[in-house]
Amino acid sequence: MDFRKVVQALAYLASKQPDHMIDAWKAYKLLWIADRYHLRQYGRMITGDTYHALPHGPVPSDAKNIIDGQPLSYMTAIDGYVEKYLRKDSLRARSYHSTDEQDLRVFSKTDLDALDRVLELYGAWDCKQLEEFSHQYPDWKKYEKGIQTEGKKASYPIDVKLFFTNPQHDECPLFNTDEPELLALTKDMYLQTHRA
Repeated sequence: MDFRKVVQALAYLASKQPDHMIDAWKAYKLLWIADRYHLRQYGRMITGDTYHALPHGPVPSDAKNIIDGQPLSYMTAIDGYVEKYLRKDSLRARSYHSTDEQDLRVFSKTDLDALDRVLELYGAWDCKQLEEFSHQYPDWKKYEKGIQTEGKKASYPIDVKLFFTNPQHDECPLFNTDEPELLALTKDMYLQTHRA
């Protein structure tokens, strides 16, 4: 996980919404779509975050911890970095604002292109629409029965290799045009760099 990129991606998503404010759960879904898309196109995610399947869909774990003000388990956050770019909304518990300042230098051109494409296609969707959209993907479907059994407390680490798998009926213009050769290549690139 790249701490700075996660913070900046959260800030970037909020900066493109009215009043620079976004519901955190909406941001998590947009980030999931962007990471999934970028991984399939280029063999790496934008943020490198770990994802968990929760009742409302895939959630980037470190992004959620950052927004919730929780400590990150394996690294120390840079003092004041989050507060410089993000602030919680005092009236809406699940929402946050981006500040006027951003550091887009942390992103590659393809990172920003992916975020922009996701915002163009899904930036106007609400949380419920994004949740329903995410529930059709193997990244969540694989864990659906366990989630339904456990309810609100369910949380399953997502195997990122599932990001390369298509659902039975995929109407997403970001995913349904992928060539099998490209997916095989980017999956191989990902596996080469993430061998245990």
